[in-house]
Amino acid sequence: MTDHDNADETNGQNSSISRRSAMVLLGTGAVTGAAATSAYSELTADRPIDLEVVSKGDGDIDASFDDSTNELTVYNNSGETLDVTIAVDDDFTTLISDQSVSNGSLDDSTRNQPVIEELPDDSSATVEFGRFTGADTVTFEPEWDGFGTDGYDVEFDRSGEVDLIERIFILGGREGSSKTDTVFEIDLAGETSLIRNETLPASFSRNRLAAVDGKIYALAAYDGSNSTDRIFEYDPVTGSATELSETLDEATSRAYGGVVDDKIYILGGENGDVTDTIQEFDPVAGSASTMEATLPEEIKQGASAVVDDKIYLLGGSDGDNAIDDIYEYDPAEDEVTEMNATLDESLRLITGVAYDEKVYTIGGLDLDGDNVDTIYEYDPAEDDVTEMDATLPEANRESTAVAFDGKIYVLGGTDTERSIFEFDPDEDSATTLDLELPADRRLLAGTIF
Repeated sequence: MTDHDNADETNGQNSSISRRSAMVLLGTGAVTGAAATSAYSELTADRPIDLEVVSKGDGDIDASFDDSTNELTVYNNSGETLDVTIAVDDDFTTLISDQSVSNGSLDDSTRNQPVIEELPDDSSATVEFGRFTGADTVTFEPEWDGFGTDGYDVEFDRSGEVDLIERIFILGGREGSSKTDTVFEIDLAGETSLIRNETLPASFSRNRLAAVDGKIYALAAYDGSNSTDRIFEYDPVTGSATELSETLDEATSRAYGGVVDDKIYILGGENGDVTDTIQEFDPVAGSASTMEATLPEEIKQGASAVVDDKIYLLGGSDGDNAIDDIYEYDPAEDEVTEMNATLDESLRLITGVAYDEKVYTIGGLDLDGDNVDTIYEYDPAEDDVTEMDATLPEANRESTAVAFDGKIYVLGGTDTERSIFEFDPDEDSATTLDLELPADRRLLAGTIF
C-alpha cells in the first residue's frame, strides 16, 4: 500500500494553477454470502450486486458509483484544481480493468490507487472498475491536508445470486536466488495477473500448497537455510495470512503431496537426508500426525496428484539419481503400492496435475541434467503411461500446474520464470499465453481457489 502522507507531499503546488490533493478511500467490511470455493464476485450487468448510497457527507469532493457500468465518478466542487487518489486499504481489494477518465488523467501505476490528475473545479472524472472483493460496505472519504474528512458509504448487497470466479493463487517461491513472501493472483478468464497487497508471515520456497474449506495452506517449505515443519494459512477473502501453532511432525521440503477427504498429505521430501515418511495434516481439526505406512524408498522432487481419493507419486529423485517409479498411496487404507508402469525416462523436479481421472507430468530434469519439454499421461485405471505428442513450448523444471476449465496451465519454473503455458489434453496441444506472471518465479506452488 502506498504511503498516503508521502503521496500527498509529492503532489504539491507545482504549477501556476492552485492544486490540492484529495483522496477517495474505500473502506472495509466482512464478506458474506460467498461460497467457500471462490472469493470473488463479478460486478457486471449480467452478474448483479446491488449497491445503494446509504449516507453522504458535504465535502468539496462528491462521488457516485454506477453498478450497471462499474464506474466511480468523482466530482470536484472545491473551487480549485485537485489531484484525486482513489485509494484502497490493505483489507479491501479491487481489481481495476478498462479504466476510463473524463476531464482528467489516470495514473494506473498501481492496481489499487489510480490517480486522477489535475481535475479542474466544477468537473468530474470517471474510473471504470472490474471486480470488487473484501467488503460489504465501501466508504469514499475525500481527504487533503488542512481540511476535514467527509464522504459517504456505498453498501454491497451480496445476498442474491452471484456467479463465482475461480483464480489461481501462488504463495511464496523463488525469484532469482531469493525466496519470497508474496502472493500472486492469476485470473485466466479476466486475463489479469497481479501481486496481492498482503504478504506471508515468512519467505519460503519448495513448498506444497492446498486449498481446504475456504483457506489455502502452505507447508513442507524451505526457508532458505532448512526444510521446515511450519504450516501457514492464507484466506484469499480477507487477505489474512497467519502461521498456525500446529506443525508437521517432521520438517521437510521438495515433498510429494495431495488432498483427500479435506486432509493434506505430505509424502517424502528432504531435511538434510531424503525421507520416506508420510504425514497428515487435518486443517479442520487443526492436528498433524505421521502415518504408519512409509514409501518403499526415500524420495523427493517428483510429481504427485490425486485421482479417486488416491495419491500418485511419479518420478523424482532418490537423493542421488532421478527415478522413473510410480507409487500409489491410499490414505483410507494407509497403504502404498508400487505400480507396474514406469515413466519412459527418469525425471526429477517435475510437475504433476490430475485431469479427467489421469495424471499428467510436465517438464523436469533428466539424467543428463537437461530440462525437458515432455508431457506424460498416466492412467491409473489402466496402469499405463503415454507420451503425449504435444510438448511444452519451452523446456523447464520446478514449475507448478493447475487444471482449470478443461485445460492444464503450467506456471513459472526454471528458464520459464514468467511464462504461463496452456496444455489441452483433449486436443493434445500446448501454447504460450500472452498473460505472464507478475514477477519471476520458480520452485513455486499454485492452487485453484
